[in-house]
Amino acid sequence: MAKILWGPETPANLLATDLNLLANDAGFLSTAISTGENQFLKLSLSIGITAARDAAAYVKTFILPSMGGLYPDTALTEPLQAYAIQHFYFKPITTAETAITTNIFLPFGDIKVYIVNKTGVAFTATGNVLTYQLGSPESV
Repeated sequence: MAKILWGPETPANLLATDLNLLANDAGFLSTAISTGENQFLKLSLSIGITAARDAAAYVKTFILPSMGGLYPDTALTEPLQAYAIQHFYFKPITTAETAITTNIFLPFGDIKVYIVNKTGVAFTATGNVLTYQLGSPESV
């Protein structure tokens, strides 16, 4: 059985100020992350909300692999679903909250993370951040 060893103790910011005031149903594409062979991804999303979120509030998350330097078009809704990963789910409250998703196996090469706000309300003007860590398996 393998154990995942996560990279630096402090996660790196992938999206920060880009997420401020992100409207409901709007999305944002990250910069590229270079991945190695047999790597995993851990994502942490912290959001602030000034109004109550929907009862089924979530943020859609997609991993878009580079294909010859090009990435899938985020405007194409249906083909994009093939790249969906675990979504971030949030409680219907008005306070800041953090959600984490781990053990996402990555393709070799460059990837981008695309998120879509489906919380029912816009994110706050500050304090929204998506961080990441890369991990590799170690046999135990």
